[in-house]
Amino acid sequence: MTQKLIKYFDDYTILFLDYDSKEREHLKTLLAEKIEILGSRNGYKQKVAQLEHYFFVKNFDFSDNLVSLIDNFCQNSENREQLWKQIEDYIDNLIAKLAVDNEMQAKLNKFFINTITKIIQNNSQWGLDYIKDELMKYSQQEFVDLVEKRVGDDLQMIRINGSVVGAIAGMGLYVISFVVERMCG
Repeated sequence: MTQKLIKYFDDYTILFLDYDSKEREHLKTLLAEKIEILGSRNGYKQKVAQLEHYFFVKNFDFSDNLVSLIDNFCQNSENREQLWKQIEDYIDNLIAKLAVDNEMQAKLNKFFINTITKIIQNNSQWGLDYIKDELMKYSQQEFVDLVEKRVGDDLQMIRINGSVVGAIAGMGLYVISFVVERMCG
């Protein structure tokens, strides 16, 4: 999913390189509006000076400030709502596409199977040790009682089915041997 988002973002940002694209024009308009809004606020020149200081004097590292930029963006409830709406729309569209795309379903199934297989393989010894430790807490009689309590009804049905099938098989064999005996001799 992350790779798809990165690819989508890369594909979208490439559109900004085209001087005549509507995406570039929209971004330009949006930035101009935001700069005008900032220019009308008190302290704008101070903020620009701080940005110049961060970018040029301190060799600004974007990764260090990414968390605070995201936090500041999300503190505005309108931004947060718009972001969640876009995320929800993207996920809804992805689910709708997944519902009709058999190839995508197969890839997703393969991914889940491979992931679960790796998890099981990497943690199988831990799981076996955990189960063994849990089972070793019971005495032999407690273990028998636990098994009978959990699967006793199923075992009873297996016994009944075994008896019925055994009786039918026995009668069938008797009939076959009786017919063969009469015919041969």
